[in-house]
Amino acid sequence: MTTLPITYKDGHLFLELEDGLWLFDTGAPTSFGESKEIALDGRRSPMSNGYMGLSASSLSSS
Repeated sequence: MTTLPITYKDGHLFLELEDGLWLFDTGAPTSFGESKEIALDGRRSPMSNGYMGLSASSLSSS
């Protein structure tokens, strides 16, 4: 698992990467990914592996 600093600003989440801040937004009204849960600010929430037939793997494939 990779842990990255997150900044909350003006109602948006930003990931802090080496080259700057990146907006954390899939466009989906719910979180989904390859992990079974997400931890933000010490709070853990379950995640599904997809949304409306899309998965993290299918969105990342070329």
